[in-house]
Amino acid sequence: MEYIKALYSYRDSVHRDNPAPFQMVHSILARKLQDFPSLVVLIRTDKLGKDIFRNSNECAEWRIVNIS
Repeated sequence: MEYIKALYSYRDSVHRDNPAPFQMVHSILARKLQDFPSLVVLIRTDKLGKDIFRNSNECAEWRIVNIS
């Protein structure tokens, strides 16, 4: 539910004339994830993909640290 609220709060965000609420929220999440190196490791920041609007974009790829 908090994720939906966050997306809604950035509903008017645009990037290159396209809706960008996901880009904004995911950018915030990525910055926060960096504070938890015992949980996740950043693999790369240039993974190509498409958002739900079918816009091409680059995103970060993360790996969960092995939890035993």
